[in-house]
Amino acid sequence: MGKKKVCVKQVLPRAKAIAVLKDLIKGLESGKVVVGDGEDRLEFGVTDEIKVEVKGKVKREKCKVSVSLGWKQDAQVPAKKPEVAVPAKKAKAKVPAKKVKAKVPAKKAPAKKAAAKKPAAKKKAAPKKAAPKAKKD
Repeated sequence: MGKKKVCVKQVLPRAKAIAVLKDLIKGLESGKVVVGDGEDRLEFGVTDEIKVEVKGKVKREKCKVSVSLGWKQDAQVPAKKPEVAVPAKKAKAKVPAKKVKAKVPAKKAPAKKAAAKKPAAKKKAAPKKAAPKAKKD
């Protein structure tokens, strides 16, 4: 079976982003997930076991959360894609995204300073004492 792919990227206000995620959850609950819109959309049948991966990271002033869902396609519920393929369009946001400082920025470890090495002082060897001679009686 060939690969089928639809990608939707948008900058949305928080309320609309929440609505997109709620629609995804409704699809998971009903057993049919739809990604995309109009001619450029992909429908998935959902199985009972789903692999879930959630990642989060803070890099400089950018926060990112990624959610990945995956499952093996059930033979009874095949994925559907319209026959006419139209390239995905990147939707323009009406409201620009705001820069928000991260609450917990990543901390860098303090740089270790190399200690200046002092040359070791040479010790002078103490003069050897002669061993006492044994007395003859």
